[in-house]
This record gives sequence, C-alpha cells and structure tokens, in this order.
Amino acid sequence: MNNSPLQKGIYVHGLGSGANTDTLQSVQKHLPMFDWYAVEVNEDLAQSVIIINAAIETYSPYVLLGTSLGGLYLMYVNVGEAYRIICNPACNIADLIRNSVGFGVKDYFVPRQDGIQQYILDEGVCRRFEEFIQTHKPTFGKHDYALFCIHDELID
Repeated sequence: MNNSPLQKGIYVHGLGSGANTDTLQSVQKHLPMFDWYAVEVNEDLAQSVIIINAAIETYSPYVLLGTSLGGLYLMYVNVGEAYRIICNPACNIADLIRNSVGFGVKDYFVPRQDGIQQYILDEGVCRRFEEFIQTHKPTFGKHDYALFCIHDELID
C-alpha cells in the first residue's frame, strides 16, 4: 500500500461559478490521485491570473485543470513544470457575454467562499477581456493539454 501524500491539483471554475462547484466534486471523484484545491476567481481576467499564480506559488501543483472561463485563465498563468489541462476554454468570452450570456446583474450558480452572491457583466467587462487578451500572450508549457466538447451549451 502506498502511503505517500497525494500530488496537488488546482481547479479553476468557469464564469458565474465558484470554488464549491459540482464540477470540482466530479473532478475529485474521477481523478482521486490528486489532492484538489479550487481557486475562486471572478470576471476580471487580470485579477484572476494574479490569484491563480499565487495559488500555484503556494501549492506547487502537479496539475492544473480549468473549465470554460477557468480554461481561458489558465492560458495566461505561469505553470512551470506542472501539467495543464484546459477544457472548453472560453477564448471568445467577450462575444459569448454579448451574444449568449447577456449583460446585467447575475447570480453566482453556487455559494462562493468570498461571500459575494452576484456579479455584473457589461460592455466594460467585455472590453477589459478584449484588452487583456490583445496585450498579453498566452503561455505554453511542455505539458499542456486541451479538451473540447462538441455539446457545450454556452459555447455552442
């Protein structure tokens, strides 16, 4: 029997979610070989990248997994030697917000650790996403993987 500690994994959720998402429970169930830590981010890409980079520095993960908006965010962090798995990254997030999600005050899908219950999507948020993506280059590591689903309701 192997009593060695589990390798650490960091999970980054999508838009409108939080660290307590059901997706994390699914990840923990299907990938139990990792001790998962969920990073709670928001609709500010620059701020979220800082939060994720701090978690990477703290936890020194073996693997990072991001879904949808979390997948996009992982494209801009410093992963070092960690494996990075990006699932259905919301690379065109500004267009998705404008055309599918819509503007306004939105309720988070899950209770968040930061206690915030709502967030606002507007043209300013879309512009900040576009400006960040135009002025920053995604990082690429030697252990990067991307998964794409053909039945994603948001990305369509």
